[in-house]
Amino acid sequence: MDIRDYLKEELEREQALFDAYRKMLPNLPKGKLQTITSKGKTYYMTSEGGKRKYIGKAEEETVRQLKLRRFLEESIRDIDSNMKQITRLLNHFRPVNPDAVIERLPKSYKSDFFPDIPGFDFSRADDWDISGYHKSRNHPEQLKHTTLKGDKVRSKSELNIANMLYIKGIPYHYEELVRLRDCTVAADFKIAVRSENRFVLLEHIGMLGNEDYEKMFILKFMDYVKSGYVPWRDVFFTFDEGDGNLDTLFLSKLMDKHFL
Repeated sequence: MDIRDYLKEELEREQALFDAYRKMLPNLPKGKLQTITSKGKTYYMTSEGGKRKYIGKAEEETVRQLKLRRFLEESIRDIDSNMKQITRLLNHFRPVNPDAVIERLPKSYKSDFFPDIPGFDFSRADDWDISGYHKSRNHPEQLKHTTLKGDKVRSKSELNIANMLYIKGIPYHYEELVRLRDCTVAADFKIAVRSENRFVLLEHIGMLGNEDYEKMFILKFMDYVKSGYVPWRDVFFTFDEGDGNLDTLFLSKLMDKHFL
């Protein structure tokens, strides 16, 4: 349900009250209540057409009915005002959820997803998972391993990461181009965390000991930090162990804690 559905429900509720209150009015006496106090006791009178009439104490039925009439009249005025405001809002309200805005765009501006803007509907993360995206085209000849999802990745460790994400039902994109403050990087994995309604990045470092690779990793790490990405909150890191293998138990715990 979007806000318009709630507004329509509220309009129906207030219309029902309006009709019920209007129906009660003809059965109630007319007149305005006035009070006087004598010896610490309160007495009621009515005033109608310039004439005052003594009624009695608060427990008198006429007093109760006149109080009820005033309550109904006040409520009817408020309800009438509310219904006019709700109707006006319904007539002019324009939803700003991404789907609604995209629907109003000219054909040449339409897009299935704008996942990086506030308001992305993370209930659609499964659709995002299989959507097209701007992917790195660097060294396609190195994409040698096919994941369960059908992606091509560069290493056995990335294959394990991708397959574990897939098995756990965690939506991801492999090597999507991500715009940072001063540059664009190809994130190893961009992950939709549905429980937190946000995206995080996962970088795998698999060639420690290679000086050029280490320098590239440090530069990329600094690009994330300078762009406001907080390590282990916005961007996560996994590493191959000394034997070149990935600690899959650690990886599974990492995903369960941060990505589900």
